[in-house]
Parts: sequence; C-alpha cells; structure tokens
Amino acid sequence: MNKTYILIEFAITGVGGVQLYIQDKLKSLENRGWKCLVFSGFTKGIVELEHLKKHQSVIFPELAYSPVIFPNKDIKKIIRLVKEAVGDTEEIVIESGSLPSALWGELIAEALKAKHIVFLLSEENDKINRIYIPFFKFKLERKELAGTNSGSLPLLFYDEKIITESNNLFLSPSYSNQAQEYNCDQINQIPDNKLTITSIGRLNKKTTMPIINGIEYIIKHHPDKSFCIVIVGSSTEKDVEKNIQSIFEKYNNVSLFVLGTLNPLPKSLFRKTTLFISSAGSALISYKEGIPTISVDANDCKAIGVLGYTTSNSLYRKNETPCEIGELAELVLFGDYLNQFQYHEKKRPLLLEDIYSSHDKFIIESDKTYEYFPLLKLKLNNKQKIAKIAVSFWGIKALELYEFLKRV
Repeated sequence: MNKTYILIEFAITGVGGVQLYIQDKLKSLENRGWKCLVFSGFTKGIVELEHLKKHQSVIFPELAYSPVIFPNKDIKKIIRLVKEAVGDTEEIVIESGSLPSALWGELIAEALKAKHIVFLLSEENDKINRIYIPFFKFKLERKELAGTNSGSLPLLFYDEKIITESNNLFLSPSYSNQAQEYNCDQINQIPDNKLTITSIGRLNKKTTMPIINGIEYIIKHHPDKSFCIVIVGSSTEKDVEKNIQSIFEKYNNVSLFVLGTLNPLPKSLFRKTTLFISSAGSALISYKEGIPTISVDANDCKAIGVLGYTTSNSLYRKNETPCEIGELAELVLFGDYLNQFQYHEKKRPLLLEDIYSSHDKFIIESDKTYEYFPLLKLKLNNKQKIAKIAVSFWGIKALELYEFLKRV
C-alpha cells in the first residue's frame, strides 16, 4: 500500500529534543514502509542531523507563522507545493508539533483529505493566542490532540478547565540519543579539581536565564570556592551567549565553558560534572547517568526538585513546592541535604518500538471521520489584522522585520 506520513514542524535546524525526535520517528516510519516528508518553517541555523538534510528543500518560511495572517494566494501556494511533494498516494497522515504547524497542518489535511493529529512538542503551551482555543478544543474532542506530558494540555487550556483524566492524552517524544563513550577534546579541557555545574539545552529556552541566574547565586555566595560552569547548547540568537559570558566574567573563581551542541553527549562530560541543572529530556539524560540533577519547571522556571531524590518530574511539577534554583543547588553542593532522602534510580526507558506503537494506537483511536476546523473563519485580533495587511503589501519580509524589531 502506498502511504505517506507528513511531519510539519517549526524547525529541523540545530540539534534539540524536537530534531532528535523527528529523526528517530522518521527512521521508524521508513522501516515500516511509509514514505516520509518533513515540512518546516524556521530558516535560521543549519540542518545538522544527517537524516534531516534531505528535507532542507521543503523549508517554507510561511510555516513558521500562523496561516491566518497570509492572503489566500500564499496559502494556496504552500498547499500546492505540499501536494506536489506528496504526489500520488493512497493514505496520508499528517502530524504537526507546534502552534503554527498545527494550523497549517489542518489546512493542508483538508486539501489532501488526510488524517491530521497534533502532537504538541512545545514546552510553552501557555503562550498560545487564545483565539486558537476553539481549534484545539475541536482537535481535543476528536482525540487528535496530545502533549508530551500530563501537564501539557492543562497548560494549554489553563483558563478553560476542560481537561480531565480521560481526555488528557500525552505521548512520549523519546529519542535514542543518549550519552556515548568517545574522546571529546572540548571536555578534556575542563579541569578535574573544581566544582563543576553543567546545564544542557537550547540557549533560547525560557528556562535558560533562570538557570544561569541560579548558578550565579551559588558563585556569588561562595567566593572561596572554584567553579567550572559548563553550558552545552546553542542558539541562533548570539546575544544569549554574550549575556551568559558577561554574567560570569566578573567573577575570579569561575571558569566558563560554552560548548555549543554536542551530539551525541560524551560520557566524559558526566564524569566531570558535580551537579546538573536542566529541564525536560536534558535533565533525564544526566539523571540516567547517575549524576545529581536539579530539574526545572518549563512553565514557572523554578526548581522542581532533585531527580531520584525529591521528584521524578523533569518538565512540569505536580505536587512539588516551587523553590529557587540557586538555593536548592546550594543545599545539594554544600550540605547533607540529599542524605535525608532515599535515592530511586531512573526506570528503564521504554523501547522506541513500544513508544511508536503507542503513537500508532493514538492515531487508530482518534475520530475516524474526516472533518476539519474552519480556521480561516476565525475572527482576527487587531495585531493579526495589521500583520495580514503588512504581509499582503510586503510579503513575509514584513514578519521577519517585526521579529527583528522585537529584539532591538
């Protein structure tokens, strides 16, 4: 049977949890006979993962923005380009992973008469414009909406109170990338005789600066100690790295290592590290390696707890009391705080085959009818109306200029 699986994502550039998930999902689907296509919109950075490079030719910048601000001719152009890439096929499934890609996915699915599921990979679902809530309610009712964690959908519908145990669907976005044993010159440069605090993750994450500020708190309060601060991750916004460097350069007791992306992560990094402070999947990797790891809530950017000791949650807190990152890190590093808790090793992760089997089950159990939300009939707010006028005159460059002006 000729069948096509389409992933519509915000970005395939760089290396992060989303890109690693896409890569492994593609490999699984292709091994099972699916023709796979990945459409994305973010144009900055380079495509670093080898398995994603063949999808560089279908990066369309429009997909990084909501389709409702584009004139019909631009929407029809994108749909036409997708149709041409798909060609003749008997079955089409579309999976989208972000707000703009979910909206585009619905329009494209209607044009192709395809099944469309929304698997929100974002950690910041509370930022979604409220005019789109009716669309997400529609997908929720059709069982075509899932998050990555039990806290994802409640965050999306935070003022609606409609998420229950029965409709709170979430899937694992796990990927195979784990720490591996190999010689890494960058890690070899990190000295062994200092307290080393490491954080892993994209530098444009919401949690990055709260983690950096928490680390600074420790350094400021312990000038008699020598520290190595290791930051693993990168960002297309170079100002982030400069800001991090400017924070630590005023301290004489700090050696800072901003290493960029390391893929895969070398096991020597974990042997060198005293304490990890990260969020989401990055925190789970250091936890698995047996290193004390403070996990940070992706929503409120406060410490959830120490994985294996006071919490098992790495993305959102459940019943844990929010605490300051720096204060908790100080307790872990300089007290007997952890000795009062029993340590629980990380459970053995599910096999990727089992994870993707649950993805297949999610699709099978979703609504069997082919119905689509009338997105283009949504009432736009004033900002969207202005954006639509600007795009109609100056094209997508108007949106890129707006993004630039927000940062200056």
